[in-house]
Amino acid sequence: MSCHKLQLSLKLQGNYPNPFNPSTNLVFDLPESGKVGIEIYDALANRVFDIEEIYQTGRNEFIWSGITTSGKQVPSGVYIYRITSGEKVLSGKMVLLK
Repeated sequence: MSCHKLQLSLKLQGNYPNPFNPSTNLVFDLPESGKVGIEIYDALANRVFDIEEIYQTGRNEFIWSGITTSGKQVPSGVYIYRITSGEKVLSGKMVLLK
């Protein structure tokens, strides 16, 4: 009988709704509690939002309301989000329609 170590890793569930207005939920699963970085970039690869917080094991959601880190509203367009936990980085695309 062989033993296999279960490999748990960060899993991105996506965002909903997409397209969105005025906000969208970024959903991800964590194998263990820890620091998670969330960055959002516009179509020109300019970082418009970033945050780093501690999240718990299991399913987590972050709500983005289409604002920059400094609190300004972003225009309609395509945005890329990156979620980082440890050395794992996952990304997805979302569309803000006004």
